[in-house]
Amino acid sequence: MAKSAPWLDALDAYKGGPEPPPALLSGGYIAGMAFTAAAYACLPPLGSSSSLLLVAKCLPLVGLLFFLETHWTVNLRVKLSARASFSPAGAQATGQTPYEITEANRCHQNQIESACYFLPALIGAAAFCDARAPYNARLIPALVISWFAARTCYRLGYKSTSNPHRRLVGHMWSLVVSVQPLAYALFRLFSDTLSGSL
Repeated sequence: MAKSAPWLDALDAYKGGPEPPPALLSGGYIAGMAFTAAAYACLPPLGSSSSLLLVAKCLPLVGLLFFLETHWTVNLRVKLSARASFSPAGAQATGQTPYEITEANRCHQNQIESACYFLPALIGAAAFCDARAPYNARLIPALVISWFAARTCYRLGYKSTSNPHRRLVGHMWSLVVSVQPLAYALFRLFSDTLSGSL
């Protein structure tokens, strides 16, 4: 049997091994359901703002996440040793990017990817928040608060040296927060279109 390449062994060690522990995935699922339900239950009745206006009012929390994410990377670039200081032009010229920058960029990319399906799900949930919906407008801030907490958990888990799979808790949590309202909005889109009530 052929021995695997050292770089492949290092990659597997970084990823946390070939299989994510089921407890982390189920923990993320439970956190997504429980945290969102708790936020929904704890929020007071909201004013007369429309659901779509509530999305706009809650978006600064999403902006805060990306502000913090960007400054995490900026601080990382400042703290790198002189040898590893990041220069995009130098990285392009030499074909080398410091590992810390690659890791931070990948985490930042994942945050953006998550936002790309969370935001349409949030807007869809707001657009279909009417008498037929099984929720009221409090769901909008509850989703945003829960997604923010999930993506913060993802960021902290990404930097875990003892178990890199810990980021999967935040990933699964944010997936739950995004997929359920997205599924409901898609259901309403098609059912309302077919019934002519869109």
